[in-house]
Amino acid sequence: MTGQSVQPTWWNSWKLGFGGSVVAGLLLLFLFRPLFCFYTFQFPSASVVTVVSGIVSGILASALKTLEVKFVRPLAYILMGLLITLALAMLIIPFFTQLNMNYCVPDLPVFVDMIEQEEEAVIARDMSAIHSIYDPSAVVARADTLEYWQAYTYYSQKFAREEHCSVKHADFLVQEFSGEQVRLTTSSRGIYGIGGQGCTIAYANPPGSDEWTFQKIDGKWKIVFFEFNKKSE
Repeated sequence: MTGQSVQPTWWNSWKLGFGGSVVAGLLLLFLFRPLFCFYTFQFPSASVVTVVSGIVSGILASALKTLEVKFVRPLAYILMGLLITLALAMLIIPFFTQLNMNYCVPDLPVFVDMIEQEEEAVIARDMSAIHSIYDPSAVVARADTLEYWQAYTYYSQKFAREEHCSVKHADFLVQEFSGEQVRLTTSSRGIYGIGGQGCTIAYANPPGSDEWTFQKIDGKWKIVFFEFNKKSE
């Protein structure tokens, strides 16, 4: 008699929990991008959400042993299934976010275009182009020597001293993102020369060697910090 009454209860409980998981799966299907981006760029907060979901699920599991209210018990099972599924998803998502963090940055083409403008400006020694993409207070840093310059000063000295025949950045990877500031890294390669002797020096630095920080100022993106030679080959 007892065994006959337990089995349907156990089965119905799992069905309700599975129903909650299905609801969570549908939410993840439609809300994957916001969830993906939340975990990518708000990792401490996302970790808190994951922990809280697990704790609430545990509390519900304990409470269900004594919870007998007609409509509350089924809803609790559904909620527990939903929370457990969301918590598992939050644990799994970091493995996907490592693949491509650029997914969350709609203005990425704008930043790529600005970096390409910098490449063209260096080859043409065009200070007006530098002024158009850099904020007046921007800073340029050389990571391997810990040297810092005001950006306009750095480029004016560079153009007077160097000749660049080829400049190219690739491997764009966003590291930090908010509505007002973005930091990304790139690789770099090119050919240049010093003192009017022609382009005789080649370089090829790996992904992460250059770091660019963009900030939205008066509604327009500007480069506010550029650091190079963070990595080298």
